[in-house]
Amino acid sequence: MKDLLISLDSNILKVSYCSPEGCAGFSQELPSNLVQDSKILNIEEFTEKLIELSSSLLPIKNKPDALTFLIGPQDVILSFLTISKGENSVEERLVEATVSKIETPLENLYFSYNKIAPFVYQFVGIKKEFLDSFLEISSLWGVPIKSVVPWVLLLPKTLEDTSPAIFIGTFEDKHIVVLSELNGVYFASSYEKEKTDKELSDLVKKLSLYNRSTPIKNIYTVNSAFTIGGQYQVHPILSEDSYFEEESFEMHDIVLKVIKGSPDLLSSHVNMLNLLPLPEVRSNKALVPVSAGMAVLVALVIGGYFIFVRGDSTPPVVPSEVLSGSDVTLEVPESTPSASPEVEKETPPNGKVYTLKDMIIRVENATEVNGAAGRTKEFLESQDLTVESIGTAPNQLELTQVLITPDLMDLKEELKEVLGKNIPMGVVDTLEKLDSSDEEYSHNVLIRLGKDSSI
Repeated sequence: MKDLLISLDSNILKVSYCSPEGCAGFSQELPSNLVQDSKILNIEEFTEKLIELSSSLLPIKNKPDALTFLIGPQDVILSFLTISKGENSVEERLVEATVSKIETPLENLYFSYNKIAPFVYQFVGIKKEFLDSFLEISSLWGVPIKSVVPWVLLLPKTLEDTSPAIFIGTFEDKHIVVLSELNGVYFASSYEKEKTDKELSDLVKKLSLYNRSTPIKNIYTVNSAFTIGGQYQVHPILSEDSYFEEESFEMHDIVLKVIKGSPDLLSSHVNMLNLLPLPEVRSNKALVPVSAGMAVLVALVIGGYFIFVRGDSTPPVVPSEVLSGSDVTLEVPESTPSASPEVEKETPPNGKVYTLKDMIIRVENATEVNGAAGRTKEFLESQDLTVESIGTAPNQLELTQVLITPDLMDLKEELKEVLGKNIPMGVVDTLEKLDSSDEEYSHNVLIRLGKDSSI
């Protein structure tokens, strides 16, 4: 799966990609006329920049399979709402409680309530224009969105219990503080002004009593050393075993680890796509409601918001053509079931069994290191492999790419053993067969050396 994780904060765009060989990330500060902190000012130019950055992680001319956007606490509204026992109209009471707590008019939000304990609901809200901007990026690029995740909602999921906890971290010179209980988040804020250790310690002590009679004693750090005296206990939540060698990709790391352990979270309120109003599908006989993408969400639709009861384990993928905020009906013609035809397994022509000696290799240098392609050629030839030519790739790459024609793809594991750790196969993809009119090259394997190579 070639899914991209994307985050934007303090004008810094970060893109990461994971393959079976490992993960890599790339970041770039964007100009103030294009973005303002995490707000996109020019969606078309931003999409072009996103595509440009992603090209350093993906095979040239390839698109990712799907997009996942990570958003910070400044762009999401999180709160706990409580109701009294015996309330006759839970929905009306939740709306009243929301209006009294939330400054943004509800008609400007996508939002939901999720019951996390008796009489306690997790409120999650996001401004419509903010979420809609991601859908527009998807439409412009022609790549579907898998999820939009407020990463602070995943912090409690890193713990084994639901006890009250405080999470702190520093991201792009912002201090992030999150208060959690019952596996939910009832307070999350970012503080842009740089704080001294004492100021941060005083803030944590103050927030440990936020809406409480007794202080929260367990404090978890994301990426910064933090000490505080007295009755507090401080624990790191990320081990040294990170997905990324690059610094400042902690939020990407958290999302990958939590979702890998609990993929069904993407079918819950954690994925903001599930807050979008569902389209209707019109058959020839009647209009019937459908679920978003592949997710089967048992939800009550009440005045434009959702009260989640449960969710399926399959996350939705919103097609790039879907635009939010509009009433959509899809007309589907009736059809009768038909048996799927059997697909004959393709066999090599003339029963030929290919070996590594059938490979004709071209090596391209996509790093800043001079001579890497030449040294790779010498190494491959010492392994009795045929190298047709070497050259320079059109652009630099983070991960080494190995493109192989379909008839030789079954040999990728054998080739991986030959290349070893110095030439990791970060991205493996299909090489389109060369045009018969191209007399200059005849290779059937293309190796583009990325920055993860060390030859």
